[in-house]
Amino acid sequence: MEAVRACSFEVSTGSITGLIGPNGAGKTTAFDIITGIVTPDDGAVLFDGVDVTGYMPHRVTRLGVSRTFQITRDLGAMTVLENMIVGSPTDGWRSLLGSRILKREEDRAMGLLRFVGIDSLASEPASSLSYGQKKLLEFASVLMPEPKLIMLDEPAGGVNPALLDRIMDHIRELNASGITFLIVEHNMDVVMSLCDSVIVMAHGEVLTKGTPDAIRADDIVLDAYLGRV
Repeated sequence: MEAVRACSFEVSTGSITGLIGPNGAGKTTAFDIITGIVTPDDGAVLFDGVDVTGYMPHRVTRLGVSRTFQITRDLGAMTVLENMIVGSPTDGWRSLLGSRILKREEDRAMGLLRFVGIDSLASEPASSLSYGQKKLLEFASVLMPEPKLIMLDEPAGGVNPALLDRIMDHIRELNASGITFLIVEHNMDVVMSLCDSVIVMAHGEVLTKGTPDAIRADDIVLDAYLGRV
């Protein structure tokens, strides 16, 4: 069974693009293929003019692609700051395994934790964080490699309205600074208010794409969500 097939789409530089579709549409698999977690049997993945098909995830990250996951991931036995350092594009794990964390890495990590509002928790074990705080830690972590493209997998999932507003503000601010976003999200209010364009998938294929207003009024999209496609 093919999770993704005949799936072709582009994400414009500087945009916030939504990737939506019913459960099982292939959205997360598409993310996995783009970021090197899954190697496709056919087709190609191009990023910034480079064919990255089959690249290991760390190579894709070094080129400028960062992502989050549906379920937040953290190294619970490590502190919040150490979780940030792991994401460093230069030394990362080597800093943690060495005698000390490099000052430039610590400064960048602390600045990003301050940006998302959890710098006061830097010395706390990641396992002690609330779900919302873990979401913010993951969001800050993907910024460590100084990405050109950030791929967010359901950033609104399980998040209360106040925290969701903060996350959306962070996305807008980062986008205004030049970072491109590709966002998988089931919360249509978030998609319609945040995204410049929307790609719709179902059964592993791209059904249509367009502006939020066009997608909202598209019968094909309504049929996909009602299970008739």
